[in-house]
Amino acid sequence: MEWLCSPNPNGLPNSDILFQRMNANDLTKRYSDTWVIAFNPRSSEEEACLYEKRWVYAFVNIKPARKCLVKLDHYKPLRAFFEGLPHHP
Repeated sequence: MEWLCSPNPNGLPNSDILFQRMNANDLTKRYSDTWVIAFNPRSSEEEACLYEKRWVYAFVNIKPARKCLVKLDHYKPLRAFFEGLPHHP
């Protein structure tokens, strides 16, 4: 909850990029209190870093883990499948 309330240099609320993740287990068993940082995919890194603390957290904790996934290229078969499909404008 602290993350939602902390200020940003851009004056925009953190609720623009923080979303609570819930699934069936949260409803039927124990609530996990899991949150997702979701920057607008069309925003630049300069725009994203205006959400200071969230951007630093993502840069330090999430980006390195995602780089490892890209290197492993688990998505290669999936990409090959989608590249074979016709493209629609």
